[in-house]
Amino acid sequence: MLKRLIRKLVDLPKTTYQPKEFWEEWSKSFMDDPWQKKIHPQHMWLLKKINASKPEGILEVGCGFGRNIKFLIQNGLDPSSIVGIDISPNMVKLARKYVGNKEVKFFISDLNSFKPKEKFDFVFTHGVLMHIPKGHIESAINRLIDLSKKSLVLIEQNYQADNNYTFIHDYKKLLKSKKLDIIEYRGNKKLGLDLIYAKVR
Repeated sequence: MLKRLIRKLVDLPKTTYQPKEFWEEWSKSFMDDPWQKKIHPQHMWLLKKINASKPEGILEVGCGFGRNIKFLIQNGLDPSSIVGIDISPNMVKLARKYVGNKEVKFFISDLNSFKPKEKFDFVFTHGVLMHIPKGHIESAINRLIDLSKKSLVLIEQNYQADNNYTFIHDYKKLLKSKKLDIIEYRGNKKLGLDLIYAKVR
């Protein structure tokens, strides 16, 4: 469970949160936790949304070591249609190795710096926006929408943890104020996640 992982992380030093440095450091041991490699109910939900929308291009923002992308390829998604970006160079290095498919395109980039030639049919985050401070979350949402031609999926933590790198946002409210139609919203307290599937107008 996500809650169990967060409890394990509360002992990390509570210094000022610097995303790139934080994830570079955490990447050294991130994959040691079996929970991180496990497939959870939200992965099956994500797969259903992708299969239903039949996208030609898929972008994962904050791809980490590539668990989600590897899962999608193992379940029939065309690797050449998938792009993953992450702020951590070491995470991207791990992702290339873990996914093991050269057709997938990986880029070291933060959300605002990523400038693809074309938008993507399907854009998703999984445990990424929860690490964006409140003063920056709206611009991050706007950028995700800018990158998507059709569909946007957010899978994000919905409860507050005792650390300085997790931030809880009202994603439903944030998306309602944008040029989006929320097709499905699930606030799952057992998983500790909000699952949102939206269409870009």
